[in-house]
Amino acid sequence: RHAAFAKRSCDFVALAHHADDQVETLFLQLLRGAGVRGASAMPVLSRVEGPVLSSGTTPLIRPLLHCTRGEILAYADEHKLQWIEDESNADEAYPRNFLRHRLLPQLAEKFPAYRDTLTRSTRHFAEAGELLNDLARIDAQNLFSSPAGGGGASGEGRDCGLPVSCLQSLSLARAKNLLRYFLHQQGATMPQELKLADMLHQLCTAREGAMVCIGFGDWQVRRYRGCVYVLRTLPEFDRDQVLSWQGEPDLQWPALHCRVEFRQGADEGISLAKLQSAPVTLRCRLGGEGLRPQSNASRRTLKNLLQEHAIPPWRRDRLPLLYCGDELVSIPGIAIAAEYQAQNGEASIAVSLSNTAQAGE
Repeated sequence: RHAAFAKRSCDFVALAHHADDQVETLFLQLLRGAGVRGASAMPVLSRVEGPVLSSGTTPLIRPLLHCTRGEILAYADEHKLQWIEDESNADEAYPRNFLRHRLLPQLAEKFPAYRDTLTRSTRHFAEAGELLNDLARIDAQNLFSSPAGGGGASGEGRDCGLPVSCLQSLSLARAKNLLRYFLHQQGATMPQELKLADMLHQLCTAREGAMVCIGFGDWQVRRYRGCVYVLRTLPEFDRDQVLSWQGEPDLQWPALHCRVEFRQGADEGISLAKLQSAPVTLRCRLGGEGLRPQSNASRRTLKNLLQEHAIPPWRRDRLPLLYCGDELVSIPGIAIAAEYQAQNGEASIAVSLSNTAQAGE
């Protein structure tokens, strides 16, 4: 449902959650061992994270959280409103329904005002969560970074890196809080407590240059050049795939779940006339590739160019390479072969990578 909400082109999506839903959510979160953020339950105003963070979010609003289920039903009856009852709501095999039909009615007999008191607790938890976020922002010291060229060629937007030194300089509790905040800011699911502790330990104690990769769900945390990066687990890809470009404004590049965009202009980018001399294709790296980025420079290997631009190792084999015939023309966002660079006033093509909103990604 949330993936569908995130795709809506509107100012807000209004949901009908009410006070009873809020109490049920609080109990479910506590029974799962949730922290302060989970115990704050559902906010009145929140945002649904899009499949790709840079694609934006759709705000969710819950205007009925102050109303009880009984009040809403009474209003519906008074105004002769019709609604559809989901038959699964009666199935007590679902934890939420067990709470709704078994536990909460008994609680109401002993504590009639439990909805008010428990929803007040969720507001206290939400305030505490905001304070922890403020502390995390202070501890981060605005040091989130991006490897040079990492965003332009990653296909995931700008990769935001958290310096390992920030985590190492903090107490255990504050380091865990900062790591949780960092994961949340990147849209990642929150790992279990033991997984988070193991993640923090590996990130902070690995030797310099070690290839740290910790998976959790559909996500990965990696360490590279002294920084922590979080990304969705990359899919398998076909190294032999070749895509033909015939003037389209963009092409999908599955290896990085991104789009390769082609923008016409002048004075910069790739000479359009020279591209017309042979078929233009996108291919994966196979090994041994290279080009001459300046007319007065020597040939550079692809390996050296990627290292120089700090492209993370897990992305290097997945980058699209632009060919004209059998000649490597461009590594989008990194370099263009000197002999294919557009001259003053010449019609040109600028090639870049852009995020693709993948539902469920």
